[in-house]
Amino acid sequence: MTDESWNTDDGVQSVRQWLHDRDVPYQTTVYMFYDRRMILTMPWRLLVKYWDAFAWSVGYAMVATDSSCQWACMFHHENVIEFGCYTKKRTEPSDAPESPSRAF
Repeated sequence: MTDESWNTDDGVQSVRQWLHDRDVPYQTTVYMFYDRRMILTMPWRLLVKYWDAFAWSVGYAMVATDSSCQWACMFHHENVIEFGCYTKKRTEPSDAPESPSRAF
């Protein structure tokens, strides 16, 4: 997410809504990586509520993820937020006829 007006109350609220819309359950424990020496842990709801206090205190970037590592949210120092999910593609059963069995 990018937005030029994050320094306004409306801008902070719009990012908060965008984070809420990622559908991460509020009780999910997230790990926030600032650098090799600092890792914070807290519920997702606190990160959503106070995202601006955490994101604006990073040097280059902060990454938030949960213990499943199925998603990550990166807060860049240049007013950019990226959210990505790892999803396994489900394989659908083939409509092709089964190959005949061979008897030896």
